[in-house]
Amino acid sequence: MLRGIPVMLRPRYITIIFLVHFLCLLHSQERTFTVLLLPPKPITQTEATLAYLPVLYRSLEEQLTSSKFEVFPKEHLQSSGEYQAIQGETFLPAERVVPIGRSLNANIVVATTYGLEGNRMFIHIKGFDVRTSRLAAAVSETGFAGLAGFALCEQSALRFAESLSKYREQYDPNEPITLEAIVSLVFQSKDEGMLISLDGREPAGRIVQGELEVPYVPFKVDSTILVRKEKEGYYPEVERVALYPGENRILLKPLQKMFKNEVGVGWTLGESLGATVEYRRYLEPDYLFFSITERLYFQYDSLPGSHPVFHNDVSLSMGGYLFSPYNDRFRIGCSLGVGVVITSFTVSDMPVYTDYYLNLGSPFLELNYNPWAVFLILRVQYGLGMGNDFLGRGFFTIQQGGVPITIGVRRKW
Repeated sequence: MLRGIPVMLRPRYITIIFLVHFLCLLHSQERTFTVLLLPPKPITQTEATLAYLPVLYRSLEEQLTSSKFEVFPKEHLQSSGEYQAIQGETFLPAERVVPIGRSLNANIVVATTYGLEGNRMFIHIKGFDVRTSRLAAAVSETGFAGLAGFALCEQSALRFAESLSKYREQYDPNEPITLEAIVSLVFQSKDEGMLISLDGREPAGRIVQGELEVPYVPFKVDSTILVRKEKEGYYPEVERVALYPGENRILLKPLQKMFKNEVGVGWTLGESLGATVEYRRYLEPDYLFFSITERLYFQYDSLPGSHPVFHNDVSLSMGGYLFSPYNDRFRIGCSLGVGVVITSFTVSDMPVYTDYYLNLGSPFLELNYNPWAVFLILRVQYGLGMGNDFLGRGFFTIQQGGVPITIGVRRKW
């Protein structure tokens, strides 16, 4: 017996005491994770822009405090010579703000930039680890200004506090301070609004004003990560990226747009005095399409008394690409449909002829340089011999023999 407690119960009490002690230490660690919150920096000093400054600062302060961070009182900054030295600066990188946090013994220093562009508002919030100068958390948000801008301030502050809390959970006090660590990871892209995910993790954010600075992620130097890129109206892609010591600014390859429209112009062998125009509307982007084609050409031998003969070939078709992904350099496909060739001999006492035909399956080949393509198509047209026809029943051929072959160029959008 130990003061009335059976010996067999000692392990249970020891375990309880250990858990209580551990939770107290954990709580203490959260309470002592200090954050130096710098006042937000507006891009322009206008009345409309400055109206958001106190709301954005207060939202950040409240969200960080509720997440059990200890936020330095704003008054502490007034005694910092390092802070006074950056008063005239708007964009504050790590090398400018970390010394301020170091002078006040903070764990994290937070720098915020925001501004207005017409009726839109953007907010960038970055938190830097004072010990390593590493980017610990970052948030970029855009939205409507006006009353909605105040809600955007609160939303940005909440997301930043959540991101910084994740950093605290995996905080390593022994992380190397030298440039053998990855100091920052910034993705640049022309695809505005593109969603970025890293190595199958939750999305890291979207491209805003051409770039995304990724919050802290525990990747090793000289490692290779997979970057998944997604944007509405574009094909998602995965790009392999190598990481190096220090700052990493990576220009991502652009995404391929899902094309829904296309126009092509061409010329058909045996129809030297003519041209072809085709419009396609894609039912499934880049694969299945409906098209209307106009081939207008004429024949004229320039002999005395001769009259030009006009041919107007109009057709409607359905088609698609066979076993050819949208980004293949060489693509093959086939189309089928119906059409009519209208022939006029431009002589007053001769009728206008109409030859209705079936497109029984015209194969085509493309050299693909999206959004441009060079194409070759074999036109397999079978005349029905209906009505006032001129060419008769059977397959249409050119004067030199063989089926009509059209070559040309397409442009998608």
